[in-house]
Amino acid sequence: MGKNSKRSAVVAGVVAVLIGGGAAAWAFTGWNVGGTGTADATAASIKALTGTADLGGTLYPGRSVNATAAVTNPNDFPVVLNNGIVTTSVKASGGNSKTGLADCNTALANSDISASFSNTPSLGVSPSPQNVGLAVTVNELPQVCAGLHIQVSFTFSGVQTA
Repeated sequence: MGKNSKRSAVVAGVVAVLIGGGAAAWAFTGWNVGGTGTADATAASIKALTGTADLGGTLYPGRSVNATAAVTNPNDFPVVLNNGIVTTSVKASGGNSKTGLADCNTALANSDISASFSNTPSLGVSPSPQNVGLAVTVNELPQVCAGLHIQVSFTFSGVQTA
């Protein structure tokens, strides 16, 4: 290695140490500055889920039906449905006899129709109905209701997910 090469290497080394040392000194002696800020947003509204199902065919005591419920989630977030479906009312309509209809509706107060979702359905964000498996069992249906249209009203709930 020649004299100029050695000298250049030494000069380059000294310059690197000075620049590195100067940057390190600045990092240790520079002022630290803090700050504050805010972020604003409106919390999403919670809107009721809605569902409908056609059980198809006829109902009678002891019948179990696997149906599809169309459930709408109008919220801004996805929801997982709980399996806590509660029958709130059972009503009859139709038929030719007002007496038979009244007797059926009175007797339906003691009917036993249960429902549950298949698995643990997850609903994405969508204004359109999403299909969910529904299992319905007619444990008890009064005989006086034979031939009438039966409507089961129910409540259900879910929980918001990510």
